[in-house]
Amino acid sequence: AQLGAGFRVALGARRARPQELDLAVTGALRPRSFHARLLLAFVGLLTLAILIAGTAVSITTTRKVESQMRENLAIGARVLDSFLGLRRAQLAASVRVLSNDFGFRSAVATDDTATIASVLENHGRRIDADLVALVNARGELLSSTDVRMLAEGFP
Repeated sequence: AQLGAGFRVALGARRARPQELDLAVTGALRPRSFHARLLLAFVGLLTLAILIAGTAVSITTTRKVESQMRENLAIGARVLDSFLGLRRAQLAASVRVLSNDFGFRSAVATDDTATIASVLENHGRRIDADLVALVNARGELLSSTDVRMLAEGFP
């Protein structure tokens, strides 16, 4: 549209004409005009920038997640070590109490298997132990709260 005195208003963008694109032997379109080449370069650079940004975000996210997993595993290991240490101390104290019990000591001295089994079961229930066993100095199993262990022997 003419506005007078040499001014024109352009409506819409100019489209590439069919003669501005050249179909190569390989089947790819090669732009001939400057505008088409500029647009192709811009789209290519934009695509490359998006790929680089996406790759950077992916790598950074992966590293952060791996770092957090290592930290969580380290915290879990410390908590487990602390728990096991406390449980070990609790069991050692329970063993000292049981070994100082006069009734238990006399049952062991007289080889009273029924009393030994009863004391081991009661003491195991009191300290919430899954298994309580009496082993002599040579490592031989004398009594246990696990019947299968008595039948199969102590490892």
